[in-house]
Amino acid sequence: MTSYVIICLMFMVIKLIQGSLVVTQDIAVKVVNSTFFVSCYDPDNSSVVVTWIGPRGPLGHHTRPKVQTGSDGTRILFINTTLDDGGKYVCTTSENDRAEFRLTVEAPLEFMDTPTEQKASEGSDVTVRCEVRGGRRTWSYEDNNEINDTRIDIIGDGLLIRNASRRDSKVYICKAVQPNTGTIKDRRIKLTIEHAPTFITPQAKEDHVYGYLNGYANLTCFVEAEPKAKFEWLSSPTKVRKTGNVTESPNQSILQLKLEKLTFGKYKCRASNRWGKAERVIILEEGVKPEPPEFLELRGANSDLLDLGIKGPDMRKLNASDSMRPIGFNVRFKPHKEDGGDWCHREFNVSQDNSYVLRHLNHNTEYEVEAATRNLAGLSEYSNTSIFRTLPSVNDNGFNLEPELVFVLIPVTFLLTSTTFHKL
Repeated sequence: MTSYVIICLMFMVIKLIQGSLVVTQDIAVKVVNSTFFVSCYDPDNSSVVVTWIGPRGPLGHHTRPKVQTGSDGTRILFINTTLDDGGKYVCTTSENDRAEFRLTVEAPLEFMDTPTEQKASEGSDVTVRCEVRGGRRTWSYEDNNEINDTRIDIIGDGLLIRNASRRDSKVYICKAVQPNTGTIKDRRIKLTIEHAPTFITPQAKEDHVYGYLNGYANLTCFVEAEPKAKFEWLSSPTKVRKTGNVTESPNQSILQLKLEKLTFGKYKCRASNRWGKAERVIILEEGVKPEPPEFLELRGANSDLLDLGIKGPDMRKLNASDSMRPIGFNVRFKPHKEDGGDWCHREFNVSQDNSYVLRHLNHNTEYEVEAATRNLAGLSEYSNTSIFRTLPSVNDNGFNLEPELVFVLIPVTFLLTSTTFHKL
């Protein structure tokens, strides 16, 4: 109640000071090039003569802003406002009644010298440029997370990053805010830190790759570089090797070689850009092509999977070293029908429980299945085709299968007599 009384008293005091004059708005915030007017009048006496005084003196028909008389009182008309139009405007009468209008003119909120893509070199101090006219700036990462890094400071014309590294390559958001008008604008700035090529994974001084005669081997160089790297393949020490095909994608080069006796040896991959280079030595050694799996069997099935058992070959029979032992299998499969379509492939590492599961299959469907042994030298030939069927689903002819995986037991004698695993 006390607050209400105080407000009423304050209103009465203001009315006594200002008299009976009324302005159509007391305060306005506009941007440059706005056009509008403000009227001043006495609601109790329309014949009262009103004059306007601006920040730089009396106003009239030929001043800026200019004065007009209308049905709603005496106006001041602003046309294409400028920053100089801001200030206090007072309308008065000969009786010294007065009313005030305050105008704030803001420059248009805009970005200046703010490229959306910017670059710098690794290890340098870089300024991510963002200049704002007509407001203030805030910074964040693209995911709206706050920038909280002791190496980074906000400075007058941007964001200063000291000792920039490639992890600083990201999108920064420079946000321009104009509090008086409530205007907000964002500018996405992609910063790219350039650096010399470096290999993606740690490696020894020399890498070893294996292959077998009349097979193929892929030598791969995969680097991180900005700008993208240019690759060269050389054989030891400097002679360019021209016995293979090179395929490249950004920052990756693959040299595929058809393996002959003279193909084995040392190769060097060199990746370079204007910031430096990186080299990797790859020793291509002759290995032993693995034999196909000794057997491929069905351990169990469900409506959408086949659980396979695969036994790899004994490479000791080929007088191969332990390094040539099987490390995995490539299983290919497709529906068993006249036009079964293309083979689908699954890669498996050797499993201790001898379980290799093909998932996401069609229910109640026969599949042609073959397997190849994989070792460091490459893949074997595929085994002969075996045909396995998934089980019906619960919606097929009223079948209700439990538990989740139904194991199919196949006598060993049947497997040995009915299936041949090596192509003749």
